Amino acid sequence: MKLPILFFLLVMISGPALAQTGADKFQRDLPVDVAADRLEVEDVTGRVNFIGRVVATQGDLTIYSNRMTLFLHPESRDVERVEAVGNVRIVQGERVATGDRGVFFRHEARIVLTGAPRVHQGDDFISGEEIIVFLEEERSVVRGSGDERVRAVFHPKGDR
Repeated sequence: MKLPILFFLLVMISGPALAQTGADKFQRDLPVDVAADRLEVEDVTGRVNFIGRVVATQGDLTIYSNRMTLFLHPESRDVERVEAVGNVRIVQGERVATGDRGVFFRHEARIVLTGAPRVHQGDDFISGEEIIVFLEEERSVVRGSGDERVRAVFHPKGDR
């Protein structure tokens, strides 16, 4: 019984929703399309701020938030990391991840969700203090702290 639950947990958190395998593996070189109410560029600090009803799409992954900041490498101007703040929702297929803050580390292919993070597909979900998804490693870590413990709920899918 423990093995199917563990397998499901791994698929739920690091499966196709946030990390793909084979031909569908995470592709960091796809273009990112961002729409927002306002754009502010800070050339000196290398920051690009999208403010208000932000929607960012890369491939089949879409991130929604109130504000999104892209941090650019000083010389190459490539995106090093993306911080989404306020009503963060990451959608890919049937899986949805939510939290108050999400940070995507592009070169590490890692997403860190905080602020009541939760990943769910249908009625099943996993939550904790922090959820870290390693996109290219098909691995995730869900952490609790203090009174906030990791919680997972799985519903039977019928006979197997």
